[in-house]
Amino acid sequence: MTPGVSAGEPHYQVDARIVAPETRYEIIEGQLLETMAANEPHATVNSRLAYVLEATVRSGFRCAVDMLTRLNRFSDMAPDASVFPEERDEETGGRKLEHLVFEVRDTQPFLDLVRKARLFTERGVRRVVCVDLPGNDVCVWSPADDVWIPLGDKGKVEDAICLVRPLAARSLLDAGAADEAAVRGLLRKKHPVLE
Repeated sequence: MTPGVSAGEPHYQVDARIVAPETRYEIIEGQLLETMAANEPHATVNSRLAYVLEATVRSGFRCAVDMLTRLNRFSDMAPDASVFPEERDEETGGRKLEHLVFEVRDTQPFLDLVRKARLFTERGVRRVVCVDLPGNDVCVWSPADDVWIPLGDKGKVEDAICLVRPLAARSLLDAGAADEAAVRGLLRKKHPVLE
């Protein structure tokens, strides 16, 4: 059985929409939610996140920002950033499910992020990460414990399948650390300009 799909529930393709793309809406467990434009702290972290991910993602994977993903019959959500396989689904020709998703928390209640993390992992997303601006920390979701685990100052987001090197948690919170993470990622990828 497909992860996150209950017995008897049809399997929904990740790119089968129930909300109109290019609008400011998501549907979470049947509830239509308007996603607001970001405040400066949230928006700048989104930019930093995309910058670091693009420099660190392995060949064969792509990064996206605010891309909708169909999770189940009643949920179609867009994480702040995601990493997914470049290879298309053999059966549908559509895209495949994300391996990693990132949410940036500014004023959003943590309970909303718990709900989202549960839905993403139930669908089969391997790792859900939260950049928690009020807590000045990066957290990873533990489905087994049903809790966010803070990484702290020295923590890293590790994923050898999608990333050429672990992402230092600080690189998602600090511009200087983001530059270092991007350069180290590009060096690991043997970028010709840096070589």
